[in-house]
Amino acid sequence: MKLFRQEPLTRDIRDFLTLLEKKGQLKRISSPVDSDLEIAAISVRVLGMGGPALLFENVKGSNYPLAINTFASDKRIEIALGQNPEEIGNELLNFIEALRPPKIKEIFKQRKTIKRFLAFPPKKMSNRLPNQIVENGLDELPVLKCWPEDGGKFITLPLVQTNDPVTNIPNLGMYRLHVYDKKSTGMHMQIGKGGGYHYQEAEKLNNNLPVAVTIGGDPVLTIASIMALPEGVGELEFAGLVRKKRTRLTKCKTINIKAPSTGEFLLEGY
Repeated sequence: MKLFRQEPLTRDIRDFLTLLEKKGQLKRISSPVDSDLEIAAISVRVLGMGGPALLFENVKGSNYPLAINTFASDKRIEIALGQNPEEIGNELLNFIEALRPPKIKEIFKQRKTIKRFLAFPPKKMSNRLPNQIVENGLDELPVLKCWPEDGGKFITLPLVQTNDPVTNIPNLGMYRLHVYDKKSTGMHMQIGKGGGYHYQEAEKLNNNLPVAVTIGGDPVLTIASIMALPEGVGELEFAGLVRKKRTRLTKCKTINIKAPSTGEFLLEGY
């Protein structure tokens, strides 16, 4: 597994955190904290009090900050999507109704929605990710151990991308990564999920399955990765539909996958 530090083309997660802070939905913590149980204990307590998202700026043993509870309220999800999720749903339904049967006058009323559909297909960027810095390994990240009886540290909000070994159609899911050492992880990829299906197909072909994992990803992609979408609608496409801006993809350096260009870190491996 290779770990790359990314400099995003557009700093979506950073912009998201900045916006949360402006709206009083994020609290910075500069005091030293431990990623082994302490951060989890603090975040659970704050969540139970209905408190804000937290940005730990001084995590012991890591040079990187850690944000948590960023999606832990309806308000924060609304900020991430740019509007209320119900409003987005109603807008799409109204547009579909205008097409059954097609009515020029009704379609014209829904012209703002057309912009969403123009952003549906992902946008393939140049063949190299911007400003890559190869890190030594996973031990440089502030990965959490959340509960005393956990088997170790887990990456809990990863955007895991795999491609169907037969059709090459991508799937983006959220499957926890159990960190074994600085170069390898286990992956909780359920059989019934897209990534689990791709793994089964790769095993039948006796092939390794390439995997790209974005950490600190676009908040809209993060939400899309956990949604039950209609057949034929991918997470990368759905995110473009929601944000009215095409999802940018860039070819990975060591595997044959075009992964989201925005994100703080990218893991490449098999």
